[in-house]
Amino acid sequence: MKKVLSAILPAVVLSLTIGAAAAEPGPMSFGIWHVRFAAPAAKTARAAIVWDDSMRMEVEVPPRGADDSLAPMGVRYRLSRSGDTVADGVFYDSYPLESQGMSLVLRTSAHGTVVEAGASAAGICIEVPFSGYVDGGLRVDNPAGLRIQRNTINSIHRPEPQFIDPDSIPQSPELPASPQGRWQYLDRDTNPSLAVPGGRYRLAITACGDSLYNIVYLGGADYGDWTPGMVKGRLRPTGFAGNFDLEWLDSTGSVASSENYADLDSSSGILSLRFPLLESTLRFRRTR
Repeated sequence: MKKVLSAILPAVVLSLTIGAAAAEPGPMSFGIWHVRFAAPAAKTARAAIVWDDSMRMEVEVPPRGADDSLAPMGVRYRLSRSGDTVADGVFYDSYPLESQGMSLVLRTSAHGTVVEAGASAAGICIEVPFSGYVDGGLRVDNPAGLRIQRNTINSIHRPEPQFIDPDSIPQSPELPASPQGRWQYLDRDTNPSLAVPGGRYRLAITACGDSLYNIVYLGGADYGDWTPGMVKGRLRPTGFAGNFDLEWLDSTGSVASSENYADLDSSSGILSLRFPLLESTLRFRRTR
């Protein structure tokens, strides 16, 4: 999955099974809700998942086979919102011998949310709206009482955003060797298969104590719910001139990989944010 590099507390990674109790509340940054229904023995049954209380994805679950379970079968599906059909049709798939069942998956990421259905792979994939909240809005509709082989959520919850008044941040740095001041996106060197820039960011950097700097978002994001003044990251001096450990939140507000660092060229006034595990660099120039 690509990361959208877009403010710094570690995210909480959750893997939980939904039963009668509600799921952990809060918005998902990246998440997968996967429900798998065992194939019925005799006749086709219907099953569905519901999210945001109004969105519903329903599929037919054909009866399980014996020696011919790998044979393609037509599976009807219907996506609806508040009872009105959004999309419907038929896809073709076959049951794997080791697990004869039908999966419904709600998958959310920085690029949006899709719902998928399939037995051995995603036979259909549709972009759908999703609020991002798992508490109170997710449920399974299983009128035939099919055995549920899996019902899990794997998610990363966004930390609570922090804010700093942009008007309190100096317009220009006191020293060229200091990262404090205001910065404008300059250019990038990214691996498009691992990361894409979240926008042409405008940033401010301000001191936070004796050995820490806050990176504050001012504008320019193409992805995510960013408001000027939100803390987007932190710089911590390493002891080497112009070199800093970097904590950075991507477009969803989640920590973007690890081993990140930044370097400041005081002669050119260019600040480089480097993400080695994503094979990507974002460069910024000073503004007045």
